Amino acid sequence: MGTKVLVVNDEEQYSNVLARSLADRGFVVTCAPRGDDAVAFLREHDVDVVLINVAMLGEGALETLREIKLLNPLAQVIMLARDNTIDVAIRGMKLGAYDYVVTPGQSEQIEEKIRNARLLKGAHEERIKRAEVDRLVMKREW
Repeated sequence: MGTKVLVVNDEEQYSNVLARSLADRGFVVTCAPRGDDAVAFLREHDVDVVLINVAMLGEGALETLREIKLLNPLAQVIMLARDNTIDVAIRGMKLGAYDYVVTPGQSEQIEEKIRNARLLKGAHEERIKRAEVDRLVMKREW
């Protein structure tokens, strides 16, 4: 199964184009028009990477990021910024976002960052599994 991506963006046309482009490259994409819709979706579903449109949410993007990280700490968040919202995207990285991309028109860069973010999530998951195995082994030895 492909990398599961959630696009949080109220610009329906942009979301549809991005979702179609990513799906054509093997990603499994869901779109949410608002931050609260994304959080509700994440309460029921696991995703690997979340793309948040900072221009749409402004400061609300940071609150959405916080809620996403509370629900799914391993989900990697990429902030989609415009020139005038890069400062919010950088603050998002300080709060746990994986990275940011200046949009529009950076689909190759977005795809590359999604792939790298998925690799990072996979590495985290693998370390957690190894830690669980080590814990179980240590319990047995006692």
